Amino acid sequence: MLDATTEYNMSKGFKINDRNFLSLSGNYLASNEDVRDNLKSYNRITTNAAWKSSNKINTLVNTLEGSFAINNDKIKYDPDDISDPKIKNDKFSIRLSNNLKWNLKKDWIDALNVDANISYEKQNSKEERWNNVATAAVTTSTENGISDAIFLPNQYTFVKNVEGIPMSTFLNIEGVKNYESKNNWNHTFSVGLSSRSSSNKGRGTYTDENTTPNYYTLSGAKGGLGYRDYNFKNTKTQWQLSVYAEDRIVKFGENDNVFKLDLGFRFDNQYGNNTFQPRINTSYAFNKVFRIRGGYGIASKAPSLNQLFTGDRIYDRLLGDGIYYVNNKQYGWIETFLLEGNNLNLKPSRSYNSEIGFDVNLPFGSLNVTGYYNQLKDGISRVDHVATLEGSTISVDTSTSTPTYSVIGKEAYQIIYNTLENNLESTDKGIEMFMNFNRIKPLNLDISVNGSYTKTTNNKPVYEYSASTNVLAKEKYAVYYNPKSNNEALMFGTNFNYHLKKVGLILSLRTEHIFIQNHDKYNNRNPIGYLDENSVYHEIPVEDRGNTELYGHLIKAPQKTLAELQNSLHNFHLRISKDFLNGFKVSVYTTNVFGLKPTYINDSGERIVSKIAKFSLGGKIEYTF
Repeated sequence: MLDATTEYNMSKGFKINDRNFLSLSGNYLASNEDVRDNLKSYNRITTNAAWKSSNKINTLVNTLEGSFAINNDKIKYDPDDISDPKIKNDKFSIRLSNNLKWNLKKDWIDALNVDANISYEKQNSKEERWNNVATAAVTTSTENGISDAIFLPNQYTFVKNVEGIPMSTFLNIEGVKNYESKNNWNHTFSVGLSSRSSSNKGRGTYTDENTTPNYYTLSGAKGGLGYRDYNFKNTKTQWQLSVYAEDRIVKFGENDNVFKLDLGFRFDNQYGNNTFQPRINTSYAFNKVFRIRGGYGIASKAPSLNQLFTGDRIYDRLLGDGIYYVNNKQYGWIETFLLEGNNLNLKPSRSYNSEIGFDVNLPFGSLNVTGYYNQLKDGISRVDHVATLEGSTISVDTSTSTPTYSVIGKEAYQIIYNTLENNLESTDKGIEMFMNFNRIKPLNLDISVNGSYTKTTNNKPVYEYSASTNVLAKEKYAVYYNPKSNNEALMFGTNFNYHLKKVGLILSLRTEHIFIQNHDKYNNRNPIGYLDENSVYHEIPVEDRGNTELYGHLIKAPQKTLAELQNSLHNFHLRISKDFLNGFKVSVYTTNVFGLKPTYINDSGERIVSKIAKFSLGGKIEYTF
């Protein structure tokens, strides 16, 4: 069975006295994404304890919570395959959090809320794999220049270790005040200050001492991007500071009409970048039947540590004629270049979200409809760069027992490498609908319906590069516009819940129906320019971009990628739950209960089974005491 998961939960609450309560819980989870591959399995044990206390008049309530989790996995490998990797993953985490609620009831403040948490996690993974490779030369140099090549044995054990120790803290202090004006306008003011930190003090990726260096083959016979161990301690602790204020306004009118308005503002300093984020949400209920609502807000998301700190980009180049054999020994020299490292210029991405909708309470149910339009700016994605390097040319003297080299000149050559930048823009627009019908009491049947239509356009206004098919031409790399892509989906779903009270049985059926699921990416492969041997950009006149006589070595065939759903897809999921009078509750559920395998035709004309949902079967037993 795919998606196999076994889980055990236990929890118990204790009343110490009238002002102190203790809750304990434990969880064991054994999961395997694919039972045919035990390398994807893992076991996890989690424990949790919470202590809630209050003062005599219950105006001060504090909840302290701690959790501990550990993965309990042995080395996993296939004993029948010597080339299969051996994998070991160890992980444990500790988290402490505290929530304080203080009802002050002062003239200037009603309540003070303080939330704080700290988490520590240690992750260790090790992979061992038996490698059988041709003769290979590598270097561990971390400086610009030429170093002696290290030759790997043809057969050796590849070892890769990763140690991460991520740590984070959070503190939020918020004051709340309720106020009612003379005209019966109700205000709930809240003002807060928060801070976050994140860091990683792990050893990072490293090779065991006295073992063969990790091997990533040089590109072709001469060079390519190299691999080096990277210490996560080279990253810096990142801080985020925030100040926010909000006013929730409510006005009750005659004939059951209600006006609500939420005005909010947030200021974030994320890694030294300041962002201002206003927000407004409003609604007006004309009566108990019809309500309209809308909202607009700006939010930001800071780049992660692994996006900011990637380490140096290293390019290794084997010099001369490659590997030299003298007196049955191997010799060689590798030139290393350190390119631009890290992505410290990244700034937070910004999203602009707006929506409008209405709610209707009908005699037979309730209807909710929402339309939205969202924009993402300064999103983070990869950008390719072409650089010209001044490489060394060497002369090798093999007349002695130990060959030597001398640098006799320089030669220019080009490489492509990439960085992360704030270059992604996208728009999301769509409409969602939810319909909940009143319970059919004679049948104890609840029915709900949902549907959505979404369309997403991604635009990355950067360039793409491709090497010229004519190595002798002055145009070394063609430059193209990056294409836009569009995603479109129309989905519909239903939920049926049938309750047999007499026997404590609940039958739940959920259906999914996909009528549109398209992805298209159109790309005109005529170049807009080219790079010469020094990586200098030259624009091609518009009228010449399709000229095959001048630029046939740069033009690619027009490309159209279209993934379009030919037929609608349907899926059905079933859950059966039974409550027993002795405290036991048993649930059995299955996804894709009918085992449907809808297919579609891809761009190559092949019939492919859709991945709408894999068949899986599971169960759950609960006991309350």
